Amino acid sequence: MSAVTTPTAPPEEVYVEQPDSTVNFERAVIFKKCDNLQYLEFWLTKEMGLPIKMRMMGSFFDKDLFEKAFPDQQMGKSAVMVEFETEEGMEFIRGHIGTMRGVVAVSEINQRED
Repeated sequence: MSAVTTPTAPPEEVYVEQPDSTVNFERAVIFKKCDNLQYLEFWLTKEMGLPIKMRMMGSFFDKDLFEKAFPDQQMGKSAVMVEFETEEGMEFIRGHIGTMRGVVAVSEINQRED
């Protein structure tokens, strides 16, 4: 009898799409383009010590949200949503958004529409 081995998923399959209803949009940001998901996760979780949930964007709801965040731009395959599990994490990223290109807080999108 041989041992059963579980195949490992390629990096792009590690970040599976989660149902939109599980996202706390008050603590979420959209990265318009992220070519290195592993580094983004490493930077936020290991270097900064922030608990996060990260996922690739691709659903119809995501496309609508992306278009509101980045008007007149199409969502590419490397758009990412990061949800910070603590308010401290969200405050950290809010303090850095001004120096980062292509990053929008979801809560800012809602304020634009008001």
